[in-house]
Amino acid sequence: MLRSIYHRIKRTSPSTTTLTATSPLEIPLILDLIFSYLDTYTIRRSVAPVCRQWFFHNQRRLYRIIDFGDVWTRTQARRFSRRLLGAGRLECMLALDNMTLSRNQTYNIRNILDRYWKEFQQQLERRNRKAISKRKLGLYDFIPLSSIRMRIQVQYNTTTDSIPFPPSLTSLEIVLAYTNQKTEDLSKIMRMCPLLENLSFEVEQRPGQAVFWSSLDQEQQPTPLPLRHLNFRNLSIDQSGLENLLLFTPRLETLTLMALDTARHPEYDWTRLLEHLKALGITLDSVHFSAFGDQSHLEILPRLSEICLNITHWPLWCQDVTPSFLLELTVRTSFVTTLELFWRPRGMSRTNLYGEREINNAPRLIHKFLCTSSLFVHLRTLKTVIRAEYLDLFNRRDLELGSGPQEQPLTPPAIWKCRSLETLHIDVHGPGEGRILFGYISRVLPRLVDLVIYMPEMFMNNEEFPQWRPAVRLNLKGGFCLLSRLKHLQTLRVIEQDFHFPVYFACSKADVTWILPSGRKEKYKRARQAEMATWREMRDQEDLLEVTRSSSTLPPPTTLTGVEAAIWSQLRHLGLLRDVEEMVKEIDSGEYEPFPSLQRIALRDYRPPALRKVEEEFARLFPAKFHFRGPIVTP
Repeated sequence: MLRSIYHRIKRTSPSTTTLTATSPLEIPLILDLIFSYLDTYTIRRSVAPVCRQWFFHNQRRLYRIIDFGDVWTRTQARRFSRRLLGAGRLECMLALDNMTLSRNQTYNIRNILDRYWKEFQQQLERRNRKAISKRKLGLYDFIPLSSIRMRIQVQYNTTTDSIPFPPSLTSLEIVLAYTNQKTEDLSKIMRMCPLLENLSFEVEQRPGQAVFWSSLDQEQQPTPLPLRHLNFRNLSIDQSGLENLLLFTPRLETLTLMALDTARHPEYDWTRLLEHLKALGITLDSVHFSAFGDQSHLEILPRLSEICLNITHWPLWCQDVTPSFLLELTVRTSFVTTLELFWRPRGMSRTNLYGEREINNAPRLIHKFLCTSSLFVHLRTLKTVIRAEYLDLFNRRDLELGSGPQEQPLTPPAIWKCRSLETLHIDVHGPGEGRILFGYISRVLPRLVDLVIYMPEMFMNNEEFPQWRPAVRLNLKGGFCLLSRLKHLQTLRVIEQDFHFPVYFACSKADVTWILPSGRKEKYKRARQAEMATWREMRDQEDLLEVTRSSSTLPPPTTLTGVEAAIWSQLRHLGLLRDVEEMVKEIDSGEYEPFPSLQRIALRDYRPPALRKVEEEFARLFPAKFHFRGPIVTP
C-alpha cells in the first residue's frame, strides 16, 4: 500500500522545490553600487538601453539639461518655456538683468521661473492621472528642476535674491561678471529653496560684492539646513552673519571662503572662525580661508587639520602660492584630487592683473609641482593659470615667423604627472602656438572629460614681466584637430576674450567639420589636402630650423622609462606642422573617429558661452550652411 502511494506521488507531483541561483546583477543594491561609479554619459549610452530593468533602475540618474539665452526671439523663448518642464538642470547666461525689462517681457527668465513651479505641478498632476501603461516611455523622467547655474554680465537696479527660484532646487551657482551697488540677501534665497545642498556665489571682476545673512535663532529656524557645500569667492560678508549661518549647517562638507573683501569688515579673525567650526563639531572634507589682497596666514594652516582630517582638495588663492606655503601644505597632504588656483584683478579691468607679479610666480610654481610631486598622480580636477611657454618642451614656439629658436625656457622641460585628469580649466597666458597647447594636452592628459581653454584679451606689455597673447586658432594650421585624440572628452569650450579676433577667425568649414561624419566627405578631404599642400615651404623652413634648434634647446630627460618615455616619444613632433598633417591623414583615412564621446561644445562667443550640440554650434559658425533655432538640450 505504502509502496503504491510513493510511486503515485513520485509520478504525479511536479518539481516545485527546484531552486534557481540568483544572479548578483539582479540584486538592486549591487546594481546601484556598480552604477554609482559610472558617469551619466555612460549610463545613457551604454547602460540604460541594455534591458528594461536597467533602464528603470537608472532613470532617476538621468536628467535633461537646457540652456537659456536672453537674446532669443519670442518664439525661441516660448519653446524654451515648454521644454523647461521636466528638465533637471538649467544653464542660464544673461547679458543684462533688468527688473524694468522683466515686467514688460513675458518670456524673460524671471517671468518664466515665476510661472514654472505652478505649471510643473499642473503638468505632473495631469501625468499622474494617466495609467502607467498609457504614458510615453522616454529616456528622461519628468522631474522638477533641481540645479541652476546662472551667469549675469550686468545687473541694473536688481539683485539675484529677487529671482523667483523654484523650491525644488538642490544646487544653485551664481556668477556675476561685475559687482552691483545693492546687497544680496542669502537668507532670502535659502527661504525660497529649502532643499538647497550646494550654494556657490562668485564675482569675476572687481571684488567686494556685498552679501549678508539675516541672523536667526532656533525658533525662527527650528530644523537644520540641508546645506553641504558653501562657496563664496570675491564677496564681502560680515563674519558674525557667516557664523550664524554655520549654526544651521551641521551637514556641511566643503567650505570655501576665497578672496573675501575684508576692507568693509576689518575685524575678520580666521582663528575665531576656526574655533567656531570646532565648537559646532563640523568636520569638513575641504576648507579654505583667504582675504583679497592678502596672503593667508601660515599660522592657521597647521590647525586646519582640526576641522578637515584629510586635505585632498587644494583651492589656492593666487597670492598664497609661495614655496613655503606649498611646502607646508604638502606636509599635511597624502594626495590631491582637486587643485584650483583662484585669482582676480585689483581694479575694474581684468587686464590689470596680467602684469602683476603673482600671475607669473604662481603658474611657475604650480607647473613645477604638477611635474615633480607624486601628490598629483591621483589628480582628477585642475583649474589654473598656465604660461604657454612652459608647455613648449622643445622650444618651438613662433617657428613659422622665421625668428629661429627662442631663449631658454624659464623651467626645464617636463610633463605633468596627472595622467588620470578628467577636468581641466585653464587660463592661458604668455607666448605660444595652438599646436603646442593642443598637442601637449592630447598626449599628456588622455582621459580628459571636461576641457575649458580661455584666452585673455590683448594688453600692454610690462617691462619686468613681458606678456603676450597666445596665438590659438581653430583652423587646420592651428592644430585644433590634435585634440581629437581625447577619446573620453564630453564637453569642450574654447573661450576668446578678444572679440575682434575670435578663435574661429580665418577658419573655413573644412577646417573644423571633420568632427562631424558629414564633414569627412570627399570634398572636405580634398579641401584639407589642398590646404596642407600650401604648407610645403613652411615645412621646409621648419626642417631647417629644427637643425639649429636641436643644438640650443634643452634635451628631454634620458632616465625616463615606461609610460613617461612613451609620452616623450609621442611628443617628439610637438608644435610642428608635421604633427597636424599626420593627424589629418589619420582622420581622413576613415579608420579613426575623432571625439567619439563629445556631447557639447562652445567655440564662438567671447563671453562664457553656453554649451551646445556639435551640429548646433557649427550652425552658428557657418550660418549660410546650417540652420537652427530654439532652446538647446542634451541629446
